[in-house]
Amino acid sequence: MGCITAPIHSKRSVNISAPLPDNIIEAIREDDKMCAQDLIDARARPDFSLDLSPDPLFPEYPEMPIEPKQRKANPPIDPLAPPTPGTTVYIEKCITERLPFLNFTQNGEWGKDGKCICPSVGTAKNPKPPVVDDGSGCPTVCNPHSNSCHVHSAQNCVFPAPLASTKPRSYCACAPGFKSHFGTDTTKHWRVSTLGIQNFVWVAEGVKCEERCTDVMCSEVPVLPKPCV
Repeated sequence: MGCITAPIHSKRSVNISAPLPDNIIEAIREDDKMCAQDLIDARARPDFSLDLSPDPLFPEYPEMPIEPKQRKANPPIDPLAPPTPGTTVYIEKCITERLPFLNFTQNGEWGKDGKCICPSVGTAKNPKPPVVDDGSGCPTVCNPHSNSCHVHSAQNCVFPAPLASTKPRSYCACAPGFKSHFGTDTTKHWRVSTLGIQNFVWVAEGVKCEERCTDVMCSEVPVLPKPCV
């Protein structure tokens, strides 16, 4: 309890056999009472780890010790329930493949059971067949299992968007925020227009990524005119 022993040491420094002052003994007794009460209170507290989870969908997560008497469990979320009007939801796209360069997209509608109802091909707004990308005009790919990507700056040969087409393309990847010194030469380094990876720079085999980009998007590096992923 703070500096409660300071008077004891100052007294005994003169005469070590002198008895403790009455006020010091009383202070020690009060301290013992407080410590005993704290121990009783600690033992009386409930063990929150033994409480049932507030969410039946996640029984492995116990009740958290934050205002336990006032805490209320959230209602379970039904993943198949139709979205509430006005809320933000992920709308399912009724397309068989994730092809960002398709020139038509069929958007489904939410049914009463919460599932996406896809329109038939005959009722689609623009029922054109998908355009098959033959890879013409795209940079040369690298082999993820055996390649000549620059060891120290572009050592990974990866697929920028492995689910974007039936035949994904793989390139040497620069570290985020880096590029090569080849300026606008798209045979040496480039970016792609696929959403989510527009800021990454890809290089040909053997090209070094030794320069920092001028901004987080590496906007000075040219974007390929077609997806090429």
